[in-house]
Amino acid sequence: MVRDSMGGDSRKEASVEPDGDGGAREERVILPVIEEFLHVEKRAVVGGGYRLRKRVDTRTATVDELLRNYKVEIERVPVNAPLGSDDIPEPRYEGDTLVIPVIEEVIVTEKRLVLTEEIRVTRVHGTHRQPQTVELRKEHIEIERLEPPSPTEIAAAESDDAASAASPRKGR
Repeated sequence: MVRDSMGGDSRKEASVEPDGDGGAREERVILPVIEEFLHVEKRAVVGGGYRLRKRVDTRTATVDELLRNYKVEIERVPVNAPLGSDDIPEPRYEGDTLVIPVIEEVIVTEKRLVLTEEIRVTRVHGTHRQPQTVELRKEHIEIERLEPPSPTEIAAAESDDAASAASPRKGR
């Protein structure tokens, strides 16, 4: 007889056949049925690690680059030419030079526009060297392998954790 492991009998009943000399004897043997269960738990353990250190080195370097610059030259050119009332000149370019007309009204027996001067603005291209001293930085990373704790260190840490959990907290 075998019953399931859900709360029934965990024994097995067997009968023995008659032995070879013709005797009819019956013997009962009870065999226990054993079942093992596996319970798996996971826990975090310190398995070593890495320590990174960063340092920054600074060095001085001279940089000498060709720089472009612009400057303007302003020239005033007297014109003093009379203009008609519809002849107002507009600013214009002559090559790299911007010509800006300057007009004024003058009183004569009649009023007319007179171009008194032109302002010429010329952009001059040039290059020059301007050495400068600058600070340059460079970073370095050091990597250190941390070994995992030994089993005795893990056991000591667990017993310390258990002791601190069992002791009552003060100051609350």
